[in-house]
Amino acid sequence: MKIINKIFDIFKNQNKEIYLVGGAVRDLLCARDDDELYFCNQKSRPGSTKPRFALSEEYFWDNIESGKIDLDFATSALPEEIMTILKNNNLKVILIGVDFGTIGTIINNSKIEITTFRCDESYKKGSRKPFVKFGKTIEEDLKRRDFSCNACAIDTNWNIIDPFEGRDALTQGLLLTPQENSEISFLDDPLRMLRAYRFEARGYGQLGWHEGKAVEKLKKEINMVSAERIFDEMSKILMTNNPSKALDHMACSGLLGEIFPELQKVIDFKQNQGKWHSKLVWPHTLQVVQQSAPILEVRWAALFHDVAKPQTYTETESGVHFYQHDWKGALVWDQVAARLRVGNEFRDHVHVLIYEHLQPGLLSVDGPNNVTDKALRRLMVRLGDKLENLFHLSVADISSHKPIIVEEKKANCLALLERCKKLNEECNVTKLKLPSGLGIILMKELSLEPGKKLGNIMKQLTQKLVDGEITLSDDFVKIAKELKEQ
Repeated sequence: MKIINKIFDIFKNQNKEIYLVGGAVRDLLCARDDDELYFCNQKSRPGSTKPRFALSEEYFWDNIESGKIDLDFATSALPEEIMTILKNNNLKVILIGVDFGTIGTIINNSKIEITTFRCDESYKKGSRKPFVKFGKTIEEDLKRRDFSCNACAIDTNWNIIDPFEGRDALTQGLLLTPQENSEISFLDDPLRMLRAYRFEARGYGQLGWHEGKAVEKLKKEINMVSAERIFDEMSKILMTNNPSKALDHMACSGLLGEIFPELQKVIDFKQNQGKWHSKLVWPHTLQVVQQSAPILEVRWAALFHDVAKPQTYTETESGVHFYQHDWKGALVWDQVAARLRVGNEFRDHVHVLIYEHLQPGLLSVDGPNNVTDKALRRLMVRLGDKLENLFHLSVADISSHKPIIVEEKKANCLALLERCKKLNEECNVTKLKLPSGLGIILMKELSLEPGKKLGNIMKQLTQKLVDGEITLSDDFVKIAKELKEQ
């Protein structure tokens, strides 16, 4: 509260209007039991109902003071005036987006953004930068925001400004647009359609009837949004506590299939998955995402781990099969990642998880103790530092199988992970590699030229090292000489 009051005071002293806006206001309202604004040291009225958000007011204020919640302010001051006011009060000026009216600063550990009132903001196709027109009042500024729950403000006297009944919408569990015509709001920035499902996953409510119909009608407009913004927003959805709800509602509206045609094939796929599954592929996928560890690479891999099942489906006398859906799914992900302009390291991490997601279950099918150290070492070297994430994904996948087999398979899989950890403690398997410069030494000692023969010897040495047949302390030149003479 001290940080907020400090910003209030320095702008009031310059006769500039300023308001706390955005997510901090919304979350503060969610943390309260009653309709009136109480401070954190006051008790709620008897008989008030508990908020449906896992956020106490005391916890909220602690997060404000510790800098865990970013603070947004709207002001009548123009960007140049904001910079001058901050400088005159010995506050750092961060040029976040002067052309868009936003100046940043930091007080203690809190990141603060101060933005000139806006009355219009829209995005051109494929752009991350909005076209902005400055406004004159807080009401104008709030009206152009995405949802009424985000269109509330707190003034310098700690009065709530709520011209679009955002508090009522929160109470009713509805996501409504401040503008009566939802289509106008979504056309201003089509990413708002996707953002709605993130707010839904976070518990702020479900889309109102008109808003839902607008999404169904305008879903193709999402293609106007840049790939980077879509990836960022999808990542935020996946990292919520309830991503499956949002994803399923996105599928029903058609928005998910518009963004990912590859997933639409999964959504539409109604064939039986075989004896180990009690669900269709899409409900299974939703459960795997929901049950997977909240690690971004794991959640993206969970969403796409079975994406190739529709194209690999076969049914024979022996049952239902999805041969090669693991590696074909990894290739589908590569195409999606390229379209979303995902970084190479992140793309490759998710690729490996999808490609290998069956391995822990297959290796432990007969029990974790029936797997050879050699097989485990090979898996560990292939995965490297991705090994634990692979087991996170595999356990989530197994958890969505038929209940009768889940506990045993999960236990086997987790026991296998413990064996891997023990092996790694013994000899750091995941980082095993031949000594640097060994190829040059072998060329000199064994009179070898660069080429296939040297490459084959190096490959054999690597495999022996991985399999535990030799160690880093062995004489590699002697072993290579024996391989050369074979």
